[in-house]
Amino acid sequence: MRPTIMNLSRNAALALLALLAFAAQSESAHAVTFQTLYSFTGGSDGAWPAVSLGTGGSTLYGGTFFGGANGDGVVFSMALNGSNFQTLHTFAGSDGTRPTGLTVVGSTLFGATLLNTTSKGTVFSMATDGSTFQTIHTFTGGI
Repeated sequence: MRPTIMNLSRNAALALLALLAFAAQSESAHAVTFQTLYSFTGGSDGAWPAVSLGTGGSTLYGGTFFGGANGDGVVFSMALNGSNFQTLHTFAGSDGTRPTGLTVVGSTLFGATLLNTTSKGTVFSMATDGSTFQTIHTFTGGI
């Protein structure tokens, strides 16, 4: 039979309650404080930051699913404290739409898009300063 609170001895039940109280105190002592680093306007800086974030040195890189000049999403960078926000690339449809993944390798960003105007998405690379954007692969769909 599995032990339950009902069939534990009084001392075991008190010990369990003390352990739970200690755990609750310990958990609150290690509470995490969240801070908004940047609030997207939905304009040229993008909207719906849904791309996983990557870091390179003291810079944070990410992307948005919508927004930018064409409404197809952007890749951005900012300092780890939220300052120095920059739009590095604005998607235009032909180079991809709806970026969904991003990783940093050295001074190069690699990412993927959900779609583009003629296919089922792309894999892209670009320098961490936003230069040298190129489509590495275009998915054509099918099974």
